[in-house]
Amino acid sequence: METALRGPTVHPGNGWQVASVRTKAGQSARGFIRNESSADLQLQSFDGRLHLLSKRDVTGIDRDTKSAMPPWTGSPQGLRDLIAFLMKDCCAGHPEICAPALADAQCRPATAKKKARA
Repeated sequence: METALRGPTVHPGNGWQVASVRTKAGQSARGFIRNESSADLQLQSFDGRLHLLSKRDVTGIDRDTKSAMPPWTGSPQGLRDLIAFLMKDCCAGHPEICAPALADAQCRPATAKKKARA
């Protein structure tokens, strides 16, 4: 999780790839590709609307190569707090399952890590 927050541009996709789509009718939409097959494309525009498009009607798809999320630039403690928040309700309501991952997070300064384990 820390890697994804520090470098979110590594793996855009899985419903989060941003693209601009043009149709034969001259319309265009920009947003997240939520699903795609050889026959159709589901694009959720930034205003929240879902566009269900047949690939026969699409004249162009310009895919962004980077994630829309900027990399984390806050403090190490802020990153640890964010990870703790994101993991709070993980694992079907059993956050204790995620505790080892949080304990191993490399987002703390080395001195703070030693103090936390002492």
